[in-house]
Amino acid sequence: MIKNDGRIKKIARLLSAYSAGEFDKRLSLSTRLDDTDAVIGGLHMLGRELKNMTISRDYFNLIFNCASDMIVVVSSKGLIEDANRSASRMLGYTVEGMVNQPLDILVGRNSKNLVRRLIRKALKGEATRAEDLVFTTVNGRQIPVDLTVNVLIDRRAPQLSRLLFTATEATERIAAESQELRTILDSLEKERVILAAELHDSLSQQLAAVKFHLAAVAQVNKDALDRERLETVDKTLTEMISDLSDLLFGISPRSLLDFGMRDAIRELVYRVELTGKLRFKVLYSQEFPLLGHALEVDLYRVVQEFVTNTLKHAGASLVKMNFSFTNNCIQVKLTDNGMGLSEKKLPPKRQGMGLGNMRSRVKAHRGTFNLISKTGRGVCIEIMVPLDDTNHSHAKT
Repeated sequence: MIKNDGRIKKIARLLSAYSAGEFDKRLSLSTRLDDTDAVIGGLHMLGRELKNMTISRDYFNLIFNCASDMIVVVSSKGLIEDANRSASRMLGYTVEGMVNQPLDILVGRNSKNLVRRLIRKALKGEATRAEDLVFTTVNGRQIPVDLTVNVLIDRRAPQLSRLLFTATEATERIAAESQELRTILDSLEKERVILAAELHDSLSQQLAAVKFHLAAVAQVNKDALDRERLETVDKTLTEMISDLSDLLFGISPRSLLDFGMRDAIRELVYRVELTGKLRFKVLYSQEFPLLGHALEVDLYRVVQEFVTNTLKHAGASLVKMNFSFTNNCIQVKLTDNGMGLSEKKLPPKRQGMGLGNMRSRVKAHRGTFNLISKTGRGVCIEIMVPLDDTNHSHAKT
């Protein structure tokens, strides 16, 4: 039985001290070692545990706020519960301004679907690291990040587990990779131009010469059977010259070199529409600027690959291309009305020569590449490239 001999007031003051964070406070035990002393001893143990918990919490907060990476804690409902100083500084929000806001305020539009897939993987205990995502600052500026998602399990209430997002700014890594890719792509494009020129100057000219001599022979030959055979050979040569012309256009269209991306796309559309296999709708916004040669070449190659894939695999009848310019970024949207792909059959990010080449060409300009598709709803590719000094045309007027 607890005796009210003045020690009850002391216990009350001890509890007040603990609530104020003074966990080193202690009461002296009486010589009786009665029930009241047992309560005091229990409170002393509580004080030591509270002190240890506070040290651990303070240590965690120190690490949390000293980390150079952006760290964001998100609830199971997708709301931000906390963020460290690096996230606040780099994104321009106050921590209080982020709390209770949906994670979507930070995640760039083209990264939302991927982030949702990362969350699903994290909840299943799978590896959840992804590169080349985008966080958006309070001013709308986009920051490329490498993102890791982990689950913080609350043992007392597992249903209230949280998600820990750790984002590392990827600007320097992407710049280095972009430079490396740029060197490779420029070399590849130069080889294409050389190959096309050599084929045109040799094989193309030789076929034209053969056709000319064949016509001369046919003109003087009066034998009906010989003339029929010569006409057959002439038709075959004409088809070979046409096929070679298409091959040269695919390798390195002169219109791309001489007049730029728009004329090359116009010629590509014209050639495909002649076959009757596809129709096109191509739109450019009034604000769409003149681009640097390297960017024009790479965007054209992406369009060319998209059209080729559509012809081969999509079963589509219409391709739409939309070129716009918003917030100092080039935006390209390519869509078809074909059979599409289910989410399970979407190509892995780094697989497939065609898709891989498209991603690499966009990545070389520090851009983002997003493939969206569902069965029966066609394929959509969204590209966003920041317009900087390297991507802007200074030579054209």
